Amino acid sequence: MEISLSEENGMRAEPIRIGEREIPVRVIKKRIRNSYARVKNGEVVIELPASLGARASAKTVLSLRSRISKAILSNPGRYLMDGQLKFADGQLTRPLGMEFRICISRVARSTCSARVSGNIITAHIPESASQPASEELISKAISKALSQASAPRLGEIVEKINSSGPKSEVRRLIVKPSRRVWGYYSIKDGSLMLNTKLLYAPYPILEYVIIHELVHAKIRSHSRRFWDLVRSFLPDYKERRRWLRENSFTITS
Repeated sequence: MEISLSEENGMRAEPIRIGEREIPVRVIKKRIRNSYARVKNGEVVIELPASLGARASAKTVLSLRSRISKAILSNPGRYLMDGQLKFADGQLTRPLGMEFRICISRVARSTCSARVSGNIITAHIPESASQPASEELISKAISKALSQASAPRLGEIVEKINSSGPKSEVRRLIVKPSRRVWGYYSIKDGSLMLNTKLLYAPYPILEYVIIHELVHAKIRSHSRRFWDLVRSFLPDYKERRRWLRENSFTITS
């Protein structure tokens, strides 16, 4: 394995390949005692003690890269889950089968905003924003606009699934980006939160997450009783759950 040095981003190791996707591997030396690897923002970051020599560094990087590769391959959905959707100027995006054209412009302002007009979503970003910052600002603004535009349609889907399934009380529906969870049901206020990425997921996967969270309104833990109730509504829930675990990183805008 080759390791090359870049002053700006640290050392670079051979990327990890999952299907057609390449996951960059970045190596950083810091004032730390132990070495470790983690997945952050779609890349593997390996941190090494600054005092570690070149030969020991290469050996440690090789070992950590191998271990985290196996972990990612065993559960790519967990490690590659990224709550940030990516959008480009002129792009056609199709949440829940609807269609919107994305228009992005840079303006002399300090904040980013997006609005929906018909089937056009217009986002304005600050002229001074750097490329990485622009991508994050665009994602947040357009995701918020899409959530609002998709809320009526998603509400109908939730109501349909709930009425023929758990029949749980849903007082409020929230759609927002998340790097940690696909959904959450709050017993306290009866709100159902769904990850923005589910607007682009295959319907069986969206249905599974909704059923999963609405069953939590009745059973909080992931006990046998919980899974038995999920199975009563979705006999093939294991296959859908497995797909989400193994393929969720392929969900894009």
